[in-house]
Amino acid sequence: MPILSGKLLVKVESGLHAMSSHLLKRVVIEDEERRLRIYPACILDKSKDLDMSAELVLQAVEDNCKAISENPSFLDRLLYD
Repeated sequence: MPILSGKLLVKVESGLHAMSSHLLKRVVIEDEERRLRIYPACILDKSKDLDMSAELVLQAVEDNCKAISENPSFLDRLLYD
């Protein structure tokens, strides 16, 4: 049985929903910002001493860095963020 009832309970639930929605948006934005920082740093690091004019090499580096930027390990964060 809820401690709060009626309109007050609805208002509290509405406020909690708004807060959780705001926090989720913030997390998504922070994740996207992190990806945008990690990806180019990874490309620069991985492309050192490679012939980036070779299409297969370029694609492999891009794919690898995309995967790293989407789910970086602790070490990846230290290296690229």
